[in-house]
Amino acid sequence: GNQCPYSHDALPPRKLELCKFYLMDCCAKKDKCRYMHSDFPCKFFHTGMKCVAGDRCKYSHGPLTEQTRIILVKVSYNKY
Repeated sequence: GNQCPYSHDALPPRKLELCKFYLMDCCAKKDKCRYMHSDFPCKFFHTGMKCVAGDRCKYSHGPLTEQTRIILVKVSYNKY
């Protein structure tokens, strides 16, 4: 009967890291996952290399934001 004054719909902040379960197509949390899924930048596409996955790529080919640009710099030096 008591009305809580706080939102129960708020999601915790997202981590700017790739979800390892998304890569295996088995993330049970889907849209509620705290890690990045298809919004994680494709390092091949965004560095001018050919993305062999093309339209089937699991990563983003969309415009970079300030955050995804930082992620791209980090992953460009690592293999994912």
